[in-house]
Amino acid sequence: MFVVTVIPICRVLGKTELSYVANFEPTLGSLMKVKVRNKEQNAIVVKVRDVRSLKTEIKGSRFPLKKLALQKPRQLFTRTFLLMAEEMCDYFLTGFGEVLAEFMPAFARKDMEVSCTNVPPTEQGISGAHSHRATLPLCIQTNFDERLLSYRNTIRETFARGKSVFLVIPTLGDLERVFPIVSRGIIEHSFSFHGSFTARDLKEKWQSAIASSHPVLVVATSHFLGIHRTDFGAYIIEGEHRRSYKGLVRPFLDFRIAVESLARHTKAEFVVGDTLLSIETLYKLEQNLFARSGAFRQRLELPIAPEIISVPRLSGGSARPFEERLFTKRLLQILEDYGNTGKKAFLFASRKGVASITICRDCGETVSCPKCLAPLLLASKSRVAKLNKSGGETRAFVCARCEWSSTSSVLCKKCESWDLVPLGIGVERVAEGIKALFPKRPVFMVSSDTTKGVQEAKEVRDKFEESSCAIMIGTETGLYLLREPVETVAVVSLDSMFSIPDYRMNERIYALLTELDERASDHCLIQTRRPRERVWGHFEEMRTSSFYKNELSDRSSFRYPPTTVLIKIRWQGKNKEKDAALTYLEETLAPYEPIQVPVGVAPVSTLQKIIMLIRIDRHLWPPCLHKEDSAHQTEEQSETNPDYHKLSLILRRLPSDFTIDIHPEDLLS
Repeated sequence: MFVVTVIPICRVLGKTELSYVANFEPTLGSLMKVKVRNKEQNAIVVKVRDVRSLKTEIKGSRFPLKKLALQKPRQLFTRTFLLMAEEMCDYFLTGFGEVLAEFMPAFARKDMEVSCTNVPPTEQGISGAHSHRATLPLCIQTNFDERLLSYRNTIRETFARGKSVFLVIPTLGDLERVFPIVSRGIIEHSFSFHGSFTARDLKEKWQSAIASSHPVLVVATSHFLGIHRTDFGAYIIEGEHRRSYKGLVRPFLDFRIAVESLARHTKAEFVVGDTLLSIETLYKLEQNLFARSGAFRQRLELPIAPEIISVPRLSGGSARPFEERLFTKRLLQILEDYGNTGKKAFLFASRKGVASITICRDCGETVSCPKCLAPLLLASKSRVAKLNKSGGETRAFVCARCEWSSTSSVLCKKCESWDLVPLGIGVERVAEGIKALFPKRPVFMVSSDTTKGVQEAKEVRDKFEESSCAIMIGTETGLYLLREPVETVAVVSLDSMFSIPDYRMNERIYALLTELDERASDHCLIQTRRPRERVWGHFEEMRTSSFYKNELSDRSSFRYPPTTVLIKIRWQGKNKEKDAALTYLEETLAPYEPIQVPVGVAPVSTLQKIIMLIRIDRHLWPPCLHKEDSAHQTEEQSETNPDYHKLSLILRRLPSDFTIDIHPEDLLS
């Protein structure tokens, strides 16, 4: 007889371990059906112990153990995958079942039998010593074509060793660009996965990838890392700097850290590549935690020399039509010339909607969301249709953070004035201007607002590629869908990004400009009303090394990553509970010097929030890897280096109205 401990695979909070008694010995990592509150659920086996060694515990238990029905063993995850998942639980302070659910797409969670194999695991146990790979992870910093050539060499060498390769990509657009190139010559052994594919196609590909006796190449987003194969010899992350690798909802995983952990536990080669690597990765390279590949370029050469054009600020006193004041004469001339040549253009705007912010002309108050206090976005008719089916309104206010919405017929909440002025340039305003200036040209728009879902965005992109003399306006959503270079790429509005209080913003802008330039074949124009920002000089001359040194110096002085790990603790609840929550956090976290982030004062009728940040030296996190170091600290060392293992226990035990985010993308919301 055995006591079998399982964890349900679902998006629930905490590490929900359940124990059953069984007259058979299931393998660790295998899939079991268990009953939870009279409902059958899938669960993963994480521990198997002999009943004879637990007699005292069983007799002292308050509840009798339920019996686990005899089942056919089905292996769901490899031992090394479970080791990675356990490490991610400790790193991101989340539940085991939550982590496993992140690495299985929706179709596989609904029908987990398709993910299983009859092959028993080669190794037993999911807890063990920290694994180390034979070689350091490799960095590839070069242009797109050279990167993919390097990836193909890695794939060929790994196949020659009889091993498979997993190439992780951030978005569907990247999949469509990368897969046809890297699978050339090995298409029968290559599989691509993305959440936009139909469940039937995914199921067929998933089973084929598992069953193949030949090494395979898998190109997929990170949610498909749960594919059960024991022969992956290389993991490659393409587009390493992209924000899409960081989860924005519980459990807030950073999939780049997960892939690195998986590669380490499997002793596989680990490669990260991008045109411009993240500062975190460059810092690891400087600390000799990563190594340069042969394709690493310290100084990059841009395919097209960018033209950075300073434009005057928009004002009401100019005699020129507003549409013409949105665009420089240089850009308008190029678009005019393209009308007779069939060439295309992509115009980038960093903001959604018509205007990113609206203020009261009388008192200067910003029109903000009554629920979360975020500035309201002014959107056009596509949003109004949901609010006002009579069609009388032509604009609507929408909160990009919590999706609260209202018609544009509102007054200033401070002085009740009706004189509200929209500021900023969004994609919808750019589209309106282009349609007014070039009424006969096909104009397309792609943003998360105007296109609902990946499939609709793809359809718009396909129409753009098929049309002659077409102009496409988009945010980053549209940019990353482009499969082929466009003759002209122009930044119409990006300046608002400089106003976002984010310590990574200069890096984001620098990387974004590099991506935009790579997508242009003739011209790359950048309009700005802030020509003195230092990022322009670094980008124009591609002084990557000096940009990195400046950014690292600025961040180090404020103890921001990459030299530290940021932990964000966020509470949200009723107004009457706010003081008690704040007092509890201040007292409990006092040894770790938390910083309370100012979030403004929300109306009493809405949910209140508290945000606190804790900064920890990078080498001290996760604490599970430093238990022995903490145990042997002197009293003096304990005062300067608090017990972060204790901190992890405190944070794990916080109630559900607290959320914990390691390496948060947003510090203020």
